[in-house]
Amino acid sequence: NQMLRAPFDIRNQGYTSPSLLGFEPRVITGAKSGTSLWDSWISGFNPDYSVSIWNGYDENKKMNASSLRRVSRLVYRDVFNMLYSSNEVGPWYSKSDGLMEVRIDPKSGLPDPDGSVYWFKK
Repeated sequence: NQMLRAPFDIRNQGYTSPSLLGFEPRVITGAKSGTSLWDSWISGFNPDYSVSIWNGYDENKKMNASSLRRVSRLVYRDVFNMLYSSNEVGPWYSKSDGLMEVRIDPKSGLPDPDGSVYWFKK
């Protein structure tokens, strides 16, 4: 669950940006996205909901406008924002006793007190 927070994490910025940076809902979610020349999708979740959005062309017609490839990400964000009131924090998973939390620099893979949070088996 925690690893699928990475597409929203600015610390993962390198030669490219995280795929969902700037499209994060107000509540914490984990997600995976994908795009091709003819479609765009995102599937994500939190403890209450699972949401999947797809847009594109069944016949592999190219989506020429980059704005068309953003539609699934915008709808995903807006759906999760509609599911919770603007002041709700929303649920997220708790680390179990069998896991330890470690902050890691996602670029180097080394421990970093300012890094992203990952959970590992003890």
